[in-house]
Amino acid sequence: KLEKGGPFEAVSQLTAQILQLYQQGNIDTVEFVFHHFKSMGSQVVTIKELTLSTPKVGKVEADNPFLTEPSADELIQALHPRLLNAEVYGTLLDSFTSEHAARMLAMQTADDNANDLLKELTLLYNKTRQPIRLRNRSRKFRQSKKSKRLKKSHRKMLSKRRKAICHIHR
Repeated sequence: KLEKGGPFEAVSQLTAQILQLYQQGNIDTVEFVFHHFKSMGSQVVTIKELTLSTPKVGKVEADNPFLTEPSADELIQALHPRLLNAEVYGTLLDSFTSEHAARMLAMQTADDNANDLLKELTLLYNKTRQPIRLRNRSRKFRQSKKSKRLKKSHRKMLSKRRKAICHIHR
């Protein structure tokens, strides 16, 4: 975990533990196996070996016409752990980036699949509902025709009554 005290501090502690194990002779090499972020759709499995041994400077110092303070050996001894910290930190960031991209891609795919499923279910629902709606419409249409016929026959009946009533009154 990289939460406590900031991520680089946690990496520094991890690198210090690795160097201590190397100096005690408990480990020879450290290899990181991780997914390297290539692009949003592509992560490549990568094996990266950490260089634990401090480079020797002997010959460079002899050929160097310049005087350096501290000496080249002291400088490399001081910078080597920092270089390892940067390598480990960069590897972890690369791995986290790759994981984040894979999660984003998976969520996008799931979202697209859910939208496709929703469209299919909506279409199926509408296809299933359509015959029911048509039956209801045709029933309403028949009822309206029936009521028109009733109204016509009712009018005829009223008209006959009126004629009959008018005929009686004459």
